[in-house]
Amino acid sequence: MKLLIVEDEKALSDSISSYLEQESFICDQAGSYAGALAKIEQYDYDCILLDINLQDGNGLELLKELKSNHKGDGVLIISARNSLEDKVSGLKLGADDYLVKPSEWKDLVQVVQDLHDKWITKAARSRSLRAKLHSLKPAVHSKQSGVERPRPRV
Repeated sequence: MKLLIVEDEKALSDSISSYLEQESFICDQAGSYAGALAKIEQYDYDCILLDINLQDGNGLELLKELKSNHKGDGVLIISARNSLEDKVSGLKLGADDYLVKPSEWKDLVQVVQDLHDKWITKAARSRSLRAKLHSLKPAVHSKQSGVERPRPRV
């Protein structure tokens, strides 16, 4: 699972990355809004761990950018901001979860793994729906004139 850690505190970012790599995650780091945006445009990530307070921008604005570009990356906000308003804002903008710093490492790993499992389930469900739609195409085409015609037998 490939992660992007967006955190402007270098020591904390290195610590998070080191711990997650020990748990078999592949981690990239970005220490700024601009750096994160560049990496997100260039690579696909399974999950982005996003701090809200960045020196050159706001993590919530980055989240808006992600969602407006229809990026499917999962987003976990990791922030010292603990107000209900911040949590609700982040989740409404499309974050998958919100963790308050400092957190236990095991909690972070569990949330990231849960997000990964959620995305795998979502992808499988999407494939299943596409397959069902594909199998319905002949029936949809036969109704184009508004009169249902029997499908030819094969």
